[in-house]
Amino acid sequence: GRTGKHKARLMRRSVELSRDQARIDSRTGWHQAGSHLLINVAAVAALWLGFRLFEQGSLSGPVLVLLPIALLGLAEIYAMLPDAFGKLGATRAAARRLNSDHSLERAAASPAGSAGELPEGFSLQACDITVGYTGYSPLLSHFTLTLRPGDTVGIVGVSGSGKSTLADTLAGLAEPCRGERHSLPCAYLTQATVVFEDTVKANLQLANPNAGDGDMWRVLEIVELAERFAQDAEGLGTWLGSAGNRLSGGEARRLVLARVLLSQAPVVILDEPFTGVDEATRTRISPQISRWLQGRTVVCLGHGPDALLASDRILHLG
Repeated sequence: GRTGKHKARLMRRSVELSRDQARIDSRTGWHQAGSHLLINVAAVAALWLGFRLFEQGSLSGPVLVLLPIALLGLAEIYAMLPDAFGKLGATRAAARRLNSDHSLERAAASPAGSAGELPEGFSLQACDITVGYTGYSPLLSHFTLTLRPGDTVGIVGVSGSGKSTLADTLAGLAEPCRGERHSLPCAYLTQATVVFEDTVKANLQLANPNAGDGDMWRVLEIVELAERFAQDAEGLGTWLGSAGNRLSGGEARRLVLARVLLSQAPVVILDEPFTGVDEATRTRISPQISRWLQGRTVVCLGHGPDALLASDRILHLG
């Protein structure tokens, strides 16, 4: 019975997003038109003023020609400003989300979900939790999971069964509707692949700021990306993103997977770790990842057993 509600909600969001995008495009267009008009008017004014000064003998011919050309050259610089201002709202919204995530991380470390309430010898515990979205039917009810260091558990479920919401809850980024969750510090690979426009090193050090170059090359070897970046003259300093080295979907996924592996957290949660990674590569790197994470508590979620790391046991949702 949730299909109709979700469809209506998605349609409303789609209409709102289309309306917002049209408003942003219109505003950006006006800004671009205004900047071009300003540059052209300034060039004409410089040419007119230059002629007046040339007639008075205060300006040489070459300088007269250079004035409007110099102003028109500035157009390439100013042309980027409207688009940057058009993205200001999105940038500020992203900053608010990052601040919110930081607050959630601190909340996850608070006494309500701290390791202090874990039974001795355990690393993660979910006690009869219910997860879902406010105002909607629960996605998952009465879920209980208790893990020790060294345990690896796989969780399998179809789309919409609540895997990602459960992963958010186990990682402490979302509160359960009912029940309690307690855990040691954890590293979390979300379903979304997020690579920042920065160097390879900066992207990896988000998980462990104190990691050395040797550690970073090691995790890149595990996910078979070391050779990819070793071929670049900058190595770990290779710039990623629209202004630098572009990664394929599978390469980006393996990079964020390497970032999680670099973390020293005793609990690791992986939501669809091999999204976009071809089967042959997945088959090669999966055993290496399992060996690297040996001794830690690992929760791996996916659509099927083939999308998981080797697990001690597999739970099926739905």
